[in-house]
Amino acid sequence: MLTPLHLVAEECGSEYIATITFKRTEVVTHTFSVSQSKSVLFAPGNLKYDIDNNSWGFISPQYDYYRQSRNENNNPTTGVIDMFAYGTSGFDGKSPVMTNTANDCWANVNISGTNYDWGVYNAVNGDQAGTWRTLTNDEWEYVFNRASGQLQSGARVEGIYGLVILPDDWVLPSGLTFTARKSFQSVNGDNVNVYSATQWSQMESAGAVFLPAAGAYYGQDSRTDNASSYCVYMTSTQESNTMFKRVDFGNGDDHARPGNNVEKHYRCAVRLVRNVN
Repeated sequence: MLTPLHLVAEECGSEYIATITFKRTEVVTHTFSVSQSKSVLFAPGNLKYDIDNNSWGFISPQYDYYRQSRNENNNPTTGVIDMFAYGTSGFDGKSPVMTNTANDCWANVNISGTNYDWGVYNAVNGDQAGTWRTLTNDEWEYVFNRASGQLQSGARVEGIYGLVILPDDWVLPSGLTFTARKSFQSVNGDNVNVYSATQWSQMESAGAVFLPAAGAYYGQDSRTDNASSYCVYMTSTQESNTMFKRVDFGNGDDHARPGNNVEKHYRCAVRLVRNVN
């Protein structure tokens, strides 16, 4: 959509020549309210970092995730990673592959709006730095509390379990079904919210977001804990100089649980957003 931005009239003899400058206005649908006055769009996949090319992007399709093993005392030097400790954007020596467990080496701030935020500091997916950001804990809570919590549910897409969250203007695509507030156990036992890649493409076109249950890395454990049965996502809110707040959705949960505290060296998935107002 083109919107008039500036009008200049110049005299030329007995006539006036009008010059009109337009700006292109983005028409945005399928947004998610994160407060009474602010809305966002979610990134089309979890954040990933290519170590070899020092580049940032999003995993595609959005229901997928990497299943690499990563030992805390054996920092990865090659390949792609998709789980990050608190504030490891690369700013101030906080490398995305950082795995130190010492309490005094982490960003001691709420990283929202700072260069410790991956989307603020880095050009992600070809977009300039500052296009994307990480939600605060309060904003995650607002997302999950919309419509009395009925815009979320466990689901399975192409065999991958995860949490579906729906936009403010949600309209279910014709021929599909969605049942709110279902746990992974219910998805499996009742065979609800199970989608093929084609069906999910329809859901995605209607604005649905899928957060895959990619698990997390704990301390010196070299495996991905609780992958396929546990969603753990980053917030930009610290609890203390050693702890931050995360978002959880476990195997038996029927709703997401923001606000759980965990050590800053704990590595989990990051789903960025961008502001639309």
